[in-house]
Amino acid sequence: AYEISCSLVGSEMCIRDRIFTTYVLPQGVSTAKSILARDLAKNGVKGIDIASLLQVSPSTVSRWLNK
Repeated sequence: AYEISCSLVGSEMCIRDRIFTTYVLPQGVSTAKSILARDLAKNGVKGIDIASLLQVSPSTVSRWLNK
């Protein structure tokens, strides 16, 4: 079940789907989000942007990144 968003183009949908199959399926949603948050931070994405992307609070992202 995928949500349809007018703001996503084909390549962005492929990235979203790859994230889902790489992080979420093997791990479970909560663990996947924390792993993805750390990977995004390593690649220079700011904590507030990670929180928005993953739909969690900035304090949750901070906790994940400080593990």
